[in-house]
Amino acid sequence: MDARSVRILGGRPLEPVLADMRVLNKLSDDQFAELADLALRFLVSKDWAALAEAVDAFAARHGANAALLRPCSKSLVLLAAEALRQNLGSAQVRRDLGSLSLDAAKAAALAERWAAAYSSRGARPNQLLDAQWKFGLTVASSEHELKSSFVQLKLCIEDRSAGDAPRDVHVEMSLPQFYSLCHEMEQAKRTLQSLHGS
Repeated sequence: MDARSVRILGGRPLEPVLADMRVLNKLSDDQFAELADLALRFLVSKDWAALAEAVDAFAARHGANAALLRPCSKSLVLLAAEALRQNLGSAQVRRDLGSLSLDAAKAAALAERWAAAYSSRGARPNQLLDAQWKFGLTVASSEHELKSSFVQLKLCIEDRSAGDAPRDVHVEMSLPQFYSLCHEMEQAKRTLQSLHGS
């Protein structure tokens, strides 16, 4: 199988995901449905510690191996996040999961749950509320050291995992990183303009 043809992988290595699918195939359909529901609740927050606790409780209830299920549940979250990022339909999600060797019934169940929870109404990503930037210059401590420029960005986002509360995210970039970001944004702008005929 060519991992590049499975869109839901999003560049993740194929072998660990295939190993996780083999473990998931050993669950009953009801157990898988419960684990899928549990994993999808963590799609937006990606609170791995809380997910691990929930999986441990699930494993204890069903007499399953929590150490094997933890990475499987994380894979389910990451695959669903990639499906959301790429705006895949439930049919594509089901096909991709089937290509990853997940049983057809389980692939259909996960695609159905994903579509009901996120595809139709959309799991909104964190929304950007405000952006501020500042340029800076490091001071050289000797005549042999060069000064370097940098850019600081402060992004205020509406954090979905905290009940839509505003949260500041600070990013610092070197000048070459900033120029690269500007270049990427210009390319995105041109692409959007061509899509909308502006």
